[in-house]
Amino acid sequence: MLAEILDDILVSRSTGACITATRHFPARAAVLAPFPTSMDARIGEALRARGITELYSHQARAWEITEKGANLVVGRHYVTVMGFTMRHMQDAGISFFKGSGDEAAIGNTIYGCRQGVRVYAAKNVLVYGNTLFRNENSGVYFAAGSTNGVAIGNLAYENVKGLRWSSGSRDALVLDNVAFDNRERGIAVEETDGVLLRRNRLVNNAVSQLLGLRSTPDSESNCFDARGPEQLVAEFFPFQPKDRYRTLDEYRKAKGQDLNSGQGSCGGLPERVDVAKLHAETVRYAEDVRAGELPRREPRGWLDWLFRR
Repeated sequence: MLAEILDDILVSRSTGACITATRHFPARAAVLAPFPTSMDARIGEALRARGITELYSHQARAWEITEKGANLVVGRHYVTVMGFTMRHMQDAGISFFKGSGDEAAIGNTIYGCRQGVRVYAAKNVLVYGNTLFRNENSGVYFAAGSTNGVAIGNLAYENVKGLRWSSGSRDALVLDNVAFDNRERGIAVEETDGVLLRRNRLVNNAVSQLLGLRSTPDSESNCFDARGPEQLVAEFFPFQPKDRYRTLDEYRKAKGQDLNSGQGSCGGLPERVDVAKLHAETVRYAEDVRAGELPRREPRGWLDWLFRR
């Protein structure tokens, strides 16, 4: 299924023409590390019972970092951060930092941080299928020349900004994301060219659904739903008299973008995370592991096709 999605992006009329090169990396031998000495022995026993005798090196490093109470900072290449739940970190939940690249954040749930996922001066980073809410600055933030970034299928709500690109983080693909009920903007593109927006749903974001700050993204086939009386469909800075658009038609005529997009009726929104339930499940999971039982749970949502279930 993943191969089919990638093939669709390559040949699609809306995205294929924007892809100038593809690269295929051969498989490499895994780099493994022993279980951390601080890990509860019962967890090790439960893992060994399932045939797992070592951790991947990035898992061991993540254990070391989170044990110290810090956020997860990635400063290397070819690292995937998948399936974590993070809350109330000091800065970003996941930070792909200067000089790193060719990485991915997949299927994480992050809330109550400064940013959910921050990509800072890191290239070729995929942010896919994450749930990002109630973060102080933004759900996803590509900054400082983080070029060739891709954000697909993320859910961002109740952040200040849902998804954000700035400071020359060009040549980006923003596809099939849902940004709703954010306190300022749904998607913000700031001082960055070459950002491609396709099939995103931007709903009830308090100031505007789309912001372009000294930037005009290539935007098409999206859905806008500005519900409040003061909400804008799109706005562009520096603000000229007509650069704040309450309707899609006004925005289309002025910018020539989103000619095949829609306004209103963007479909049902995904359910918000039940934080109390999530916390209870986390506590119960830890208790089960301490009791020597590693729960077996079926993957849900995007994990169904990712693991070919």
